[in-house]
Amino acid sequence: MNPITTKYEKFQEHLKSNQYTWLVTGGAGFIGTNFIRHALAVRPDWNIVNLDALTYAGNPANLENLDPGIADRYRFVRGDICDAELLDSLFLKYNFNGVIHFAAESHVDRSIQGPEDFVETNVMGTFRLLEACRKLRQNKKMPDGFRDLVDDRLGRSRNNSGRRLIRFVTDRPGHDRRYAIDATKIKTDLGWTSVHTLEQALESTVDWYLNNMKWVDSVQSGEYRKWIEQNYQHRGVTS
Repeated sequence: MNPITTKYEKFQEHLKSNQYTWLVTGGAGFIGTNFIRHALAVRPDWNIVNLDALTYAGNPANLENLDPGIADRYRFVRGDICDAELLDSLFLKYNFNGVIHFAAESHVDRSIQGPEDFVETNVMGTFRLLEACRKLRQNKKMPDGFRDLVDDRLGRSRNNSGRRLIRFVTDRPGHDRRYAIDATKIKTDLGWTSVHTLEQALESTVDWYLNNMKWVDSVQSGEYRKWIEQNYQHRGVTS
C-alpha cells in the first residue's frame, strides 16, 4: 500500500469527522512550523492544510515527525499564494473555516537585491489570498440550522423548504462584514452577561416575526417600501 495514498485517505476521513479545517500559508518556515505543531496538539478538532512554495525559508522536513494521531489531521501542499487558480481549487475542495497567513518575503537584505519578489509575494500574493476568501464567502449558503428553524416553525416539509426563497443581494457601500466586539470591559466593570445564547436568540427572533406578521406586512408596503426601492433598487435588488 502506498504510504502517501494512505496518509491522504486518513486526512480525508478527518475532514468528514472534525469540525474545522484551516489553511496555513508558509507553514514550512520557522514560525509556521511551530504554529502548526502547537495548533494540532491543543486543538484536536482542527485539520490543517499547509500551503508553502518551499523557497529558501521553507523545509517540509520540519513537520515530518508529527505524532500519528496528529499527522492524520495535517496535509502539505506545495504551491505559491500568487497562483490564483491553485488557491481557488483548494478553497473549493476544503471549504476552509479560516486562513492563517504566514507566507511572506521578510529578509531586508533580500529586499534590496530583489524588491520585485517582495511586492509579488507580500502584496499580490496576499491580495489573491483575500480574493479566494471573498469568493468562498460569496458562495456560502444560508446555514442549514437557521433555514431548518424557520421551516420547522412553519411546518414545512423538506420538499417545500424555504431554500427556494433565499436571495443573495449586493451589500451597501461600506457595509460591515462582521462585528468583532470585545465585551470584556463591560463584563468586568459592570458585571454584564449575555442573557441568551445565539441559538436561543435566533429562535426568539424567528418566533417574534412569525407572531407579528401584521407588522411585517406593514413595513413591506407604503412609504417604507418606497425608501427601500430608492436606496437599493439601483444595486440590482427588486421587491
